[in-house]
Amino acid sequence: MILERERIEGLETMERALVHYGRNAQMLKCIEKMGELSRALARALNPNEETDHANICEEIADVSILLDQMYIQFGKDYIMRLKLSKQKRLKERMDAENCVEDEEKPENETGDFRRAFGEALDRLKDAIDMALRE
Repeated sequence: MILERERIEGLETMERALVHYGRNAQMLKCIEKMGELSRALARALNPNEETDHANICEEIADVSILLDQMYIQFGKDYIMRLKLSKQKRLKERMDAENCVEDEEKPENETGDFRRAFGEALDRLKDAIDMALRE
């Protein structure tokens, strides 16, 4: 019962934040917080740095709050349908790859990771640039 009340209050707070700060401001804040989470995760993957789990959890919480606002802004039901569809596609892909949950997969080589991370950053920069031009 308490959790349901907190969930409703949380949704009301997210809706209020969109009105209070403005939708565009919250989109920019979401981009900022996703960048902070990306940096925290990248540091965690760096073998020369100690992983700061508390910081990662804090950044995940920040992004989650702002994503809740994006759900409200862009359509919760539509996003949920897309999410479920993508989860189904992921399951099908793993099933086709004979993915075993308990099996340890070797980590990518550092070069592979850096290349993939660089490509992901390039896609993120392109998406931000495109969004700012619109």
